[in-house]
Amino acid sequence: MLSGRRVLEMKRIFLAIAFVLVLSLQASATDYYVSKQGKDSRNGTSPATAWKTINKVNSADFGPGDSIFFKGGQSFSGNLYFDETKTGTASSPLTIGSYDTGRATINADNGKCIFVYNTAGVDIINLNCVGSGSTANTSDGILFYSESPGDLKHERVYIDQVDVRGFGNFGVCPRRFLCEPNGIPRREGHKLYASRQHEGGFHDLCALARYA
Repeated sequence: MLSGRRVLEMKRIFLAIAFVLVLSLQASATDYYVSKQGKDSRNGTSPATAWKTINKVNSADFGPGDSIFFKGGQSFSGNLYFDETKTGTASSPLTIGSYDTGRATINADNGKCIFVYNTAGVDIINLNCVGSGSTANTSDGILFYSESPGDLKHERVYIDQVDVRGFGNFGVCPRRFLCEPNGIPRREGHKLYASRQHEGGFHDLCALARYA
């Protein structure tokens, strides 16, 4: 049987290892940039070596603490997709937003602007999401959807300064959320702000899923 001193030593070692892992994770976080003047053959890790397309973003790997910044004032065609293989955590979220002056616009045409599947740990800040119109586009603007088994809860959904328009269904929809009658999640750790849908559809915010 381990003595009290030995147990204390093991706890200290465990905490030291955990601390090193956290520092390593933070150190490995990377900012990626996307610009109409960029090239997908570049590494994307600075404005001078920015990527060009959403297809490149969707094909890349991301981890906790990474950020994806689209150049403000520019429009990018496509549909962003993130699943459990490329996302952040509650303490080190993946951030999607704009850089330089103004907001970038994601032109989703008849699809979803941003689809986050079976995961969370995602911050979406300072973006415009535009569909082809509430008649032509019957999809959601930003959709968080979980089919994770059992009682698994996904932590952290943060959306702020995001303008959503041109989608016939929901502007922002974390599907299968437990929510209040006004659509705001009962659980803490999620903030969903400034989502507006300008061309009809059902609701600005749908909250119907399993997110802690």
